[in-house]
Amino acid sequence: MHYNIAEMNVAAGRWPMNDPRMAEFTAAINGINADADVAPGFVWRMPEYLLETDAIEIQGAANLLVNMSLWRDVDSLQAFTYKNSDHLNALRRRRDWFQRIDVPAYVMWWVPEGELPTVAEGRRRLATLAEHGPTPDAFTFQTIQPNPDELAG
Repeated sequence: MHYNIAEMNVAAGRWPMNDPRMAEFTAAINGINADADVAPGFVWRMPEYLLETDAIEIQGAANLLVNMSLWRDVDSLQAFTYKNSDHLNALRRRRDWFQRIDVPAYVMWWVPEGELPTVAEGRRRLATLAEHGPTPDAFTFQTIQPNPDELAG
């Protein structure tokens, strides 16, 4: 069985998304998403409407933005995250638009091919990472866990 890598990231906006101070970020996000959709190794991105029925809350944080995507492998996700110039620029400027939160800002985990991650699952994995640190169920780029395909071989 092949496994894909899922990632979910959360950010707490300094202001609501429709605030003029967020305009540069909101203007960039559609292009970044479009780039991701055609990036090598991209599998799926969470549609925005999923959050309407499965919201996420972080104590003390408002104006939450949640993103979740699925990639063929870690290398593809890492290449997009750190080599796509628009995404990298937004990442470098994140403090301009987003405040620090008291939980991990992102989490990664392995998903069997053909399955899609859910917001509830991402929320659970963020909590696991916050409570237990990196594990095979919840990790970061700094603590990547082996792909189950590699462990089976």
